[in-house]
Amino acid sequence: MSIQWTQQTASGVNNWTSIASDSTGQFLVAVSSINPQTGSGDGNIYLSNDYGINWLEVTGGEFTYQTIWLSVTCSSNRQCIAAIGGLLGEYYIWTSSDSGLSWSKNTTYGGYIEWNAITSDSSGKYLAASTLYEYIWTSQDYGATWSTNMNSSTQQQWRAITSDSSGRYLAAATAGGFIYRSSNYGLTWTISQNGVGSTCNAITSDSTGQYLAATVNDGQGGNIWLSTNYGASWVNYGDENLDQNWTSIASNSNGNYLVACSEQLGGNGINSIWYSTDRGISWTQTNSDTTNQWKTIAINSSGQYIAVAGQNTYISTGYNQTACFNKGTNILCLVNKEEKYIPIEKLQKGDFVKTYKHGYKKIEKIGKGLMKNNVNKFTECMYKLKKTNANSLTEDLIVTGGHSMLVNNLKEEEIALYEKNNIFMWNTRKIENKYLLLAGLCDKFVQLKDNKEYTYYNFYVENDGDDDKCYGVWANGVLAETPSKNAFKKYEFSLK
Repeated sequence: MSIQWTQQTASGVNNWTSIASDSTGQFLVAVSSINPQTGSGDGNIYLSNDYGINWLEVTGGEFTYQTIWLSVTCSSNRQCIAAIGGLLGEYYIWTSSDSGLSWSKNTTYGGYIEWNAITSDSSGKYLAASTLYEYIWTSQDYGATWSTNMNSSTQQQWRAITSDSSGRYLAAATAGGFIYRSSNYGLTWTISQNGVGSTCNAITSDSTGQYLAATVNDGQGGNIWLSTNYGASWVNYGDENLDQNWTSIASNSNGNYLVACSEQLGGNGINSIWYSTDRGISWTQTNSDTTNQWKTIAINSSGQYIAVAGQNTYISTGYNQTACFNKGTNILCLVNKEEKYIPIEKLQKGDFVKTYKHGYKKIEKIGKGLMKNNVNKFTECMYKLKKTNANSLTEDLIVTGGHSMLVNNLKEEEIALYEKNNIFMWNTRKIENKYLLLAGLCDKFVQLKDNKEYTYYNFYVENDGDDDKCYGVWANGVLAETPSKNAFKKYEFSLK
């Protein structure tokens, strides 16, 4: 899976402090603050309903007088949004029930409470907010009323808070590196068996509350900690590359995809975006542009849409374009001097694969990942080519819509579809003089119209020193592309 990044200039350059996504990734809400030292930023709320391409600034009323927005959270259906904002040292909780078009300020619980982070369940009904030098507060009525258990959550320098999709499981982090957890909507809290060692400034949860990830940042570096037991205990899997000044972390619904961003401070760390496809065990830097000081990141429930923003930056969005084989696809290999089809999930590094016009090549690396089927985008959906008497298939072939078959010619209607989808390199992208026909644009493939989660695989082979060379291989009897080494590096894989 490859993350394609776009700088969304329509968002404008701002001092972005927090961003949130609905479950689809189509709707985004972002908040900004006026920097008291530099005066940059405008201190407002912005909305996008087209994956971050265009933005609407929410203005008017009391919004005119707010200068600092600290945190924002969004329900899965985008209808309910909650945010923390106000003047320096005087913050309130604001809620919206119409996707951010109008807002209500809760004046009963504000001003004297130093709110700093807010989270919600998938419906927006159950909210939880952390405070600086105070307690954890919760709401079970979309933010209309709030309560706190002063005997349970204790006064702490709370820095971050997260919720599962039901609102039942909560986890909150402190400046001292302690993690507290609740399994009853915030009524009672228990400290984790072990802390994370230093200032924990961001925390995220999957939809169940079982898988958690937290970032540590003490101003001179930090790391990423993980929990697989609802926050009861924490483990640091990080290596020296993860010694960064982390600012934000986000998880998709099942916790297999994590994204995090970091910033450079005082010569320490780098401004970068990182991802994991194995629940945080391993991480890869995804962006080459390290000039932006990233502050906040969001990911949709499937893990296919990402939004990131920072200090004096545009908002950037990324999506995962998958060009892979479905689990169960058979690849033609050479085994003991005999050609044989092997299921792709059973291939190993060093196996010989038969390539088009280049003989047998050793597999260098194999990767796999998960994708939730999205019928609204052909590059994020599975397509099936059925076995018939007229084709050479050994059995039905299932690939992502962004995966290409090798063909002798492209039909006029196929070329028109390429250009309609802003793909204008159809006449130059070839493998051994064969055109690459995307499965999602080929009338012989049938779209799988479900919302299942699929396991996909791909690999690259030895390339005689040309890291940009792609090869054709036989998959279930037909020629299909396999990526170059450089292209493979851009894919979001967990390696076999």
